[in-house]
Amino acid sequence: MRSAVHETEVDMARRTVHTRVSGVFHENAMRAWRATMHLHSSVPHLIAVWLVLLVGCGPSGRSATADGGEGCARNSDCGDDNPCTDDLCVEGSCTFEPNTASCDDGLTCNGTDVCESGECAHSGDPCSAPTHCDEQRDACIGCDADSDCPAPTHGEWSECTSDVICGETGTRSRAISRSACESGVCVEHAETETFPCARDTEGAACGAATACTEWSACEGFESACDETGVSTRTCTMNACAEGACVESTATETMDCMRETDAAPCGDPSCEAVGTCTFESTCDETGVQHMNCRPAPTCAEGVCTPGAVETRSEACSRDTDGVACAAETCGSYGACTYSSTCVTSGSRIRTCTWSTCAAGACGGTGSRVETDTTGCGRDTNGTRCNDGDPCTSLDRCSGGGCSGAYCTSCCG
Repeated sequence: MRSAVHETEVDMARRTVHTRVSGVFHENAMRAWRATMHLHSSVPHLIAVWLVLLVGCGPSGRSATADGGEGCARNSDCGDDNPCTDDLCVEGSCTFEPNTASCDDGLTCNGTDVCESGECAHSGDPCSAPTHCDEQRDACIGCDADSDCPAPTHGEWSECTSDVICGETGTRSRAISRSACESGVCVEHAETETFPCARDTEGAACGAATACTEWSACEGFESACDETGVSTRTCTMNACAEGACVESTATETMDCMRETDAAPCGDPSCEAVGTCTFESTCDETGVQHMNCRPAPTCAEGVCTPGAVETRSEACSRDTDGVACAAETCGSYGACTYSSTCVTSGSRIRTCTWSTCAAGACGGTGSRVETDTTGCGRDTNGTRCNDGDPCTSLDRCSGGGCSGAYCTSCCG
C-alpha cells in the first residue's frame, strides 16, 4: 500500500493537473498519469516529472485547420480538434459552435463527462460518503453496503420491435448499470430491462408486388420536340394498415420514345443578352451580344433555330481592387519561438500584388504570410527553468523543461 504521505502527494498532484488543463486532458498525458500511479515506490518523483510534461505538452486550446477569418469552402476545411464544438464553414469563414456531445477526459473521479459551452464539463465526484473515488480502480471504495454506492444509471431505450411484421405493439429495452458493495469496493454490474411499447407501422411494406396491368401508351412529353416520354402501369402489393398486412396499389413508370424530326416547335425569338466581354482585366467598358433566330424546327429531339442575327450593345463593370498582376513575396524574417524549449516556431513575410484602379492596373494589395515549417530546432540540453523549486539542473528535453528532483532544494 502507498503511505499516507504518498497518498497526499498524489491527491495534490491530481488537483494541480486538473486545474492546469481545465477539464480536457490530453490522451497521452492520461496514459502517463496511469503509468505513474502504478509505480508506488517512486510516486512523488514521477508525479513531478509527469506534471512538467503535462504542463509543457498539454492541449493548447484548439488546433484549427482554419479559424474564423480564414477562407473555407466546406465544413471539412475547418477543424479545431475540440470534440465539444461543431466545425462549420459559414459564408467562407470557419466558425466553431459549442455542442452537447459526449466527451471523455480519461478520469473517473470527476464524474460523467458532457460538452458544455465548448468545453468538456464534469458532473462531479460520483462517490458519496462513506465511500471515496479511487482513480486507479475506476471505482468508489470504502463501502459497507450497496446503499453506499452510486445510484443506478440507465442507458437510452432501444427501438420498439415486434415479432409480428405489422404489429403495433412490441418491446423495447435499455441497459442499466447498478453498483454493489463487494469487499469494500463498489463494483458495477450491467443489466438489461425490457418493457412493452407501441409503434406506428401504418403504410410499411409487408409483401412484394403481386400483379401489374399492361403498360399504357407513351405520353408525358416535356416539349414539342421531346422524343422521350413515359408509360405507366398499376401494380398491386402488400402494406401494413391498422396492424394488419393488406393489399395496396402503386403506379410504376417506364421511359418510351417517339419520332419528332422536322416538326415545328416554336415562333421566331431572341435569346437572352450574352455575357459582357472586356479587353483586359481592368477594363470597365465592354460589349455584350444578343442572337435572334427565326421559327425553329425539331431535329433529333432538339428544337433547332435557323439563321442567326447578332445584335451588340455596350456594358460596364467596376474592377477597382481586382488583382491584375502576379503576387510577389519577400524573404521570411527571423524565426520566433514561444519558449526556451519549444522545437518549432514561426516566421513571416509580406506578399504584394497589383490591383485595378479606375480601369488601369495601378493599385496595390498586400498580405502577411506565416510559415511554421521552416523554424524547427533542436533544444535538447539547453538550460531552462521548469518553475519547480524542488528540481535542479533544469534542461530542455523533447520540447519541454525538466530537472532532477533535489531533496535539499525544498527544505
